[in-house]
Amino acid sequence: MVSRSELDRLESRVEEGDGTLEGDYDPGPGASQIEKDAWTIDVMALLPEMDRLYDRLETARNGKIMVAIDSIDSLAEKYGIAPKRLIFAIQKDLVEHSNANVIFILETSETNSLDFMGDGVVSLEMDELEGRRLRLMRLEKLRGQRIFIPTYAFSLAGGHFDCFGDSPSGTLTPEIEKIQMDGYFSNLTESGKYTVFEIDGSVPANVIHSLAASQVMEAASVSRGVYTTPSLRMFGRLPPELPKQLVGYCADAVRFISPVSQLQRNSGDPCTVPVDGESFFADFDMNGLKGLFPESRLPPVFLMDANQLLSQYGRDSLNDIETHISHLLRSGGTCVGFHWPGNSGVDMNFGMSHRLIKVKTKGPHVLVFGEKPHSPVFVLASKDQSRDLELRPLL
Repeated sequence: MVSRSELDRLESRVEEGDGTLEGDYDPGPGASQIEKDAWTIDVMALLPEMDRLYDRLETARNGKIMVAIDSIDSLAEKYGIAPKRLIFAIQKDLVEHSNANVIFILETSETNSLDFMGDGVVSLEMDELEGRRLRLMRLEKLRGQRIFIPTYAFSLAGGHFDCFGDSPSGTLTPEIEKIQMDGYFSNLTESGKYTVFEIDGSVPANVIHSLAASQVMEAASVSRGVYTTPSLRMFGRLPPELPKQLVGYCADAVRFISPVSQLQRNSGDPCTVPVDGESFFADFDMNGLKGLFPESRLPPVFLMDANQLLSQYGRDSLNDIETHISHLLRSGGTCVGFHWPGNSGVDMNFGMSHRLIKVKTKGPHVLVFGEKPHSPVFVLASKDQSRDLELRPLL
């Protein structure tokens, strides 16, 4: 049987017109007493929704029962009873005495006064990221469980509640097979386009490596050459010990422009092009770069670690870098730049970028959003519990 003692006690106070029910404190018992559940009243005129719920539970008890009440605030407002009183009565009757599971949904933040009643307390919040709305789920309490990560992003896109519990900076394996770049983030190596990734310093290195590898593979899939620098930030390793994603394309598609001072002695790696390392203008001469890919019929892709170039050639090279990108785009080439603005303090956009994509972290999540053109926030999430990642909108 479903216990009704607390509901009957509450309804008797409603019938008496007990004005203290609107407050949060618990007064002593009124004139009417309930002993051994012997009190019978016409509850249909008092709390009809609750009465129907109890009746249904009595006639449909098939194993464990889950009850969700949305929302306690609406019931409390309708009957002039404090939400705490309703929660207390239902928790005593259904959870403690009838062994049912109950989810209470509240419109207001009363977690501090209600935490002791529940085994779990979860709050849904709104946040803002550079003019974009974020939905966050915060785990306030999980009885008997350690809360390693208290805040997770969630989305209501497509009318579904999707919570992103795994992330590149959280529980995912450090090895990422690939990042699926589609929709807004597709075709970044299109001819004549300049894309800039502005990356926060807290973004995990495995995400950067996978983003760079995806651009190399996209260009190589259409037989376009890629010239870049041996950047540990972008690739994680230096040639010839590159990630396995690039091994198949390295010999034909990628050339690493590397100063002689940074090369190992007797280095004979065919992917590496040694240069003096004194002048960006001389090392990245357009005529010389064309000869790196004699069999490619399409202009090459410049995969740029902007911070590495500034460290090697200094800030005086900014004009030369801007001119180089401008000539490359006019000839149908492509530039995809990776920039960590917190370290350099310069703007590598140059007013020429067709896409300006920001990559940041929020708690355990890696967030990606377009500044040019403007886009919603996307979260990097596991695809079908695999090591492939995809960008899911946070709407």
